[in-house]
Amino acid sequence: EFPYQQWLDEGPTKLSDLPDRPHVHMSHDRVLIRQQIFGYSTEELNILISPMAQTGGEALGSMGTDTPIAVLSSRPRLLFDYFSQLFAQVTNPPLDAIREEVVTSLRSMVGPEADLLNPGAESCRQITLTQPILDNDELSKLVHINDDGSRPDLRSVVVHGLYPVKKGGKGLRKAIEAVQRQVSAAIDGGARIIVLSDRESNEKLAPIPSLLLTAAVHHHLVRERTRTKVGLVIEAGDAREVHHMAMLVGFGAAAINPYMAFESIEDMLERGALQMPGSTGDHAADFKKAVYNYNKAAGKGVLKVMSKMGISTIASYRGAQLFQVVGLAQELVDEYF
Repeated sequence: EFPYQQWLDEGPTKLSDLPDRPHVHMSHDRVLIRQQIFGYSTEELNILISPMAQTGGEALGSMGTDTPIAVLSSRPRLLFDYFSQLFAQVTNPPLDAIREEVVTSLRSMVGPEADLLNPGAESCRQITLTQPILDNDELSKLVHINDDGSRPDLRSVVVHGLYPVKKGGKGLRKAIEAVQRQVSAAIDGGARIIVLSDRESNEKLAPIPSLLLTAAVHHHLVRERTRTKVGLVIEAGDAREVHHMAMLVGFGAAAINPYMAFESIEDMLERGALQMPGSTGDHAADFKKAVYNYNKAAGKGVLKVMSKMGISTIASYRGAQLFQVVGLAQELVDEYF
């Protein structure tokens, strides 16, 4: 009835086909300050991030953990830690993400979703990603996608999620409401990719936790019935573990850029704190390989988490919210999650 193949050939844009952008390097002092803002620990750098960058896989640990759950901990914890992934306990069996790899896919699309009941050429005007974790240079491609005016149907807008520290919880709530209004206005103005970013934080403006920011915007757009008009891309400084990536996708993110993980990797390479196997001493090549490995490890990890629930494609997992919440107020969960 319709020329589907022609639409598919002409519509989607591969992220790799977009023009490259200059790489931005961050100095050691700025990396250190940002790591403190987002609660990085030496343990996370050495035990979580380094193995992912070196081997392209998650580090193996014991089954048990004796750390108290976030709500009982005496230390400040990330919002991610109050959620735990559900797993299949009914008739849908978990997948074997390694042996059943042929039926799983991390490939996803970013951009507006057209009417499912009335397909047309515009249904395919999206950007194809091989997997949902973007490095800093790939995110830059998306942010500047329409700089030359060639892709007005995929125009992106960056919305910063920051709140005044001294105003505490009330200031945080007002900042979230302001972000929601900005996103709605951007959609009305023709934006089709929204980049929610927690960059540009300083002593007075703190980053809104990326999970809260993502979920609040996602649910706001669902209530407004404009959710399918845009793809949400998250530029998150606090996301670094597989669980964090899975949670952001589970609450509506089409793609995630854990920029502090990449800046930490680059910083560790420069300081000699991270050694790449088989390195020839070429810093640029080592960094490229480390970023590739980290992305691969994070993608494989998200696939593993999805497969515990018997879900085989990232599109089915996005916005599925398959998590248990322990220790957050019910009214907070009702409004934002």
